[in-house]
Amino acid sequence: MNELIFFLTIFIYFTLTLTAHKLFGKTGLYVWVAISILYANIEVLLLVNTFNVQMTLGNVIYGSTFLATDILNELYGSNSAKKAVKIGFFTSISMIILSQLTILYVPDVDDFARESFNTLFNVTPRIVLASSITYVSSQFFDIWVYQKIKDFTNSRYLWLRNNLSTFLSQLIDTVVFTLIAFYGIFEFDAVLALIIPTFLIKLVVSIFDTPFFYLAIKMNKKLTGN
Repeated sequence: MNELIFFLTIFIYFTLTLTAHKLFGKTGLYVWVAISILYANIEVLLLVNTFNVQMTLGNVIYGSTFLATDILNELYGSNSAKKAVKIGFFTSISMIILSQLTILYVPDVDDFARESFNTLFNVTPRIVLASSITYVSSQFFDIWVYQKIKDFTNSRYLWLRNNLSTFLSQLIDTVVFTLIAFYGIFEFDAVLALIIPTFLIKLVVSIFDTPFFYLAIKMNKKLTGN
């Protein structure tokens, strides 16, 4: 059942990414990046077993941010893609600040939601640091590689720059986050055991974003006539 839901979420999240772009242009992609970062930070707390591998959720919706920045890079330029990354980073930091302020309140005796709220939003500084560094570094690297491949190939091989930039940036994302968040807490073998399946799941998500990327470019050509 989890495997079926996994592929269903890929289809729905990537479809929503394209829908945001179709309805609102690049502003829609900025909004989608903000939504994705917010929800990924919550969904990552859930642990599931998929393809006989334990994994945290959030990988699919987080992967949709790479689709969004690739579309922005291709259609609107690298500065627009970088702006999306900055919006995502600001959204993440703002959510942390707001939630921590809320936790400072002393709950009323009749309150029933505080314990669940604390479970969701009581974050450790190390995880926050790992998440922030990983997001910014992997996304800017993705934009840089994408643009380099585009320049080198004279804007040909759309599939190459979409796939290669995302594969490499997702590898960096997985390795950097896992090392910063867990190295020294778990044995190195255990950390490595976390990296490999997580990256493989992200790799699958990255592969499936390619047809949606092509569809976004095709939709844009129909709208602009170019």
